[in-house]
Amino acid sequence: MDIVFSVLAWTPGILFVLVIFARFIWPLIVRGIIKSAEKKGNICDVCKGNMIELSEHFRILPVRFDEKHDCSAEYYIHSTTPVKELSQVPSGSRGCKIYLLQCQNCGCKEVAVIDILPVRGQEILKNADVFPYEEFREFYETDGVWGHGTLSETINEKCEIKNSRYGL
Repeated sequence: MDIVFSVLAWTPGILFVLVIFARFIWPLIVRGIIKSAEKKGNICDVCKGNMIELSEHFRILPVRFDEKHDCSAEYYIHSTTPVKELSQVPSGSRGCKIYLLQCQNCGCKEVAVIDILPVRGQEILKNADVFPYEEFREFYETDGVWGHGTLSETINEKCEIKNSRYGL
């Protein structure tokens, strides 16, 4: 019985420590994780050079609010609907931003997909994925982006691949 009372005597102190951790320490840890992810997002995996954004595309996902979906390149290419800007995403629907990134040093290309839920003018992040360019080659070279079968000349010039990492 004495053990129960000694545990009960420590309960307010334990609860106080948990509240302090949840209120002050955990947000600091999460901010550090987010900052390191943002920093990594701008650095090439191959040569650690800076990644530059070549293009940005907006798409509507066929899911609403917190519904789950397949986070694959095929899904983002074939199941989404293109829109000109994110403000065209209907209320309650989710959208995604698709960025084509290229390393300034080695020319390695990647595609970043950010899944968001627009709510009252704010963008709530639901998921973020990075794919090798090869998985999105179809998206950038067919009807998916431009509405016709060929890439524009300026994008072709910008998107020359100097790195054979993906066998391109």
